[in-house]
Amino acid sequence: MVSSNGGYSITLPLSCPLIINGEEGTATGGNQFQRENPADTRQVATVAAQGTLEDVRAAIDAAHTAFNNNANNWIYNYKLREQVLYRTAQLMRENAQRLAQVVSVEVGMPMRQATPHVAAAADIFDFYAGLAGKLYGESFTLPNGSMINLVKEPVGVVGLITPWNFPLTQTARKVAPALATGCTLVLKPASYTPAAAYELVKLIHQTGLPPGVVNLVSGPGAIVGSELVANKKVDKISFTGETETGKAIAAQAAMDVKRLSTELGGKAPYVVFDDADVDAASRAAIFGMFRNAGQACGATTRLLLQEGIHDDVMARVIELTRNIEVGDPSRTSTD
Repeated sequence: MVSSNGGYSITLPLSCPLIINGEEGTATGGNQFQRENPADTRQVATVAAQGTLEDVRAAIDAAHTAFNNNANNWIYNYKLREQVLYRTAQLMRENAQRLAQVVSVEVGMPMRQATPHVAAAADIFDFYAGLAGKLYGESFTLPNGSMINLVKEPVGVVGLITPWNFPLTQTARKVAPALATGCTLVLKPASYTPAAAYELVKLIHQTGLPPGVVNLVSGPGAIVGSELVANKKVDKISFTGETETGKAIAAQAAMDVKRLSTELGGKAPYVVFDDADVDAASRAAIFGMFRNAGQACGATTRLLLQEGIHDDVMARVIELTRNIEVGDPSRTSTD
């Protein structure tokens, strides 16, 4: 089946094999799971390998070995890390149409948003490529004359658990800094968007990346994610997702005092003061509410309006929202 959008066509279903120690493969036992096309649930958008406990442990072992053996001098050769990150950004731009189409099909994201989404993810890799050679230590002298040297070192193996709503930028924000600092990693993508993560990891492996540095295991959080958190060979967890899941991850990680970064649910405020442009502020509020169907980490969920502008902003926001509901062709608030 062929899906065409934005002048570019891809063949469905998309695939997401495992990538362990630089090699693509099927899950142990050959099990797979499917992701339906959210725009037409009769279509299968993606068929992905359903990783097992054995698979995720193999991926962790590959990352652990690559780090401990300093594969291709990965930890100390910052020029190699720069090259991998810069080249990843370049490959993303060269394959931007395909990446945007994959995101559009799996997420249901309009191409007008999926296209800049790809560009933003490429920019993240560029940024951390520039940082890779600037991770300096620090020296200072105490009042008693003692010299203190602070040496920055990569933490080790990092387990990355990513959400589905912005699959490339959220993955880039975790993968790129981990690589810039010399870590190795195992990525568990959201089960709604495994193909987007696979397409990115596939490009990363075209950059001269040493085997075992970046591993991808798709599958259920109860198996893949839980093992990443519990496994003693994983030194840090980075998780973006639902709050209750984050609490459970934090509790489990605490048992080993494992380093942890989480971005969980929130109630993002949008503040408007009396001197604001009513129309511009109202349109921006609507965009913040409904961008990506409201599935955004920083989506507007509370309006905090100064008293003098309260009634005008509320009236305009209600008007714009009603225009969206009835399909007013002249609206521009979410463009």
